[in-house]
Amino acid sequence: KMGVKMRMNLLFILLFQSINSAYGVELMKIVSKILLSLYDGGSFSLEDSPKTKMYVIGAGFGRTGTESLCAAFTSLGFKTYHGTKALLYGHLPHWNEWYSKQNDHIFELLQNEGFDATTDFPASLSYNKFIEINPDAKVVLSVHPKGSEGWAQSFLNTLIPLEEIVKKAPWKHLKPFQQYCHCTAQVRNIIGLKHDENHTPTKDELMIVYDDWINHIIKNVPKSNLLIHKATDGYEPLIKFLNIPQDKIPHIMISNNNNNKDDDDDDCISIPLL
Repeated sequence: KMGVKMRMNLLFILLFQSINSAYGVELMKIVSKILLSLYDGGSFSLEDSPKTKMYVIGAGFGRTGTESLCAAFTSLGFKTYHGTKALLYGHLPHWNEWYSKQNDHIFELLQNEGFDATTDFPASLSYNKFIEINPDAKVVLSVHPKGSEGWAQSFLNTLIPLEEIVKKAPWKHLKPFQQYCHCTAQVRNIIGLKHDENHTPTKDELMIVYDDWINHIIKNVPKSNLLIHKATDGYEPLIKFLNIPQDKIPHIMISNNNNNKDDDDDDCISIPLL
């Protein structure tokens, strides 16, 4: 009988054979996390945490520096939820149920796991539900440093090829990837993108939904509870907005080694080294 480790290695080999190198690293991040949950019964918790409410809500689209924002929140003391953790914790079925209007169990799961901050798809699209649970929550709207055009190009360069990859064998036969495709379809519907397997969104279509979302957040979130933030703004606005005490501010640098900034999710967020 083939062991778990051997099966995982075989999947990794197949993965590298089925995609071109430009997207290998991007997909490997996701595959490694999916496989962990796949071979551990579908979901798991990395640690026991006290039940809590979401204090910081990231309302920005994926590809707006959400990974750096997640790292920033974490360094400031928050247990932060990101799209990759939706995969890691086996949460995609619950998000799909929520967006299909079946139940809101996902929010109880996040509370039970102790998450008190969130960024990225799919959670960002439920900012209003998080506010309903905790009206005092702060909302951080991450935006792309290069505006709607920069975000649209990043989406086309990364997420579209990724979607095409996971729709092909052998990935399309694995339940976690099926769940990923389902969740992606739900996200597209919510933000107003036409969901058609034969239609790839145009740059103009993407720019429109991006700008519409920003205007939607500005209109619906009280100004006193909203921070619009670019990764290039750095830590200072976050620290002030979240009322982080000076003695709690870590002296670290979060850097980005990817030289292709146009394809990168995150410009670096940094604070001074000691």
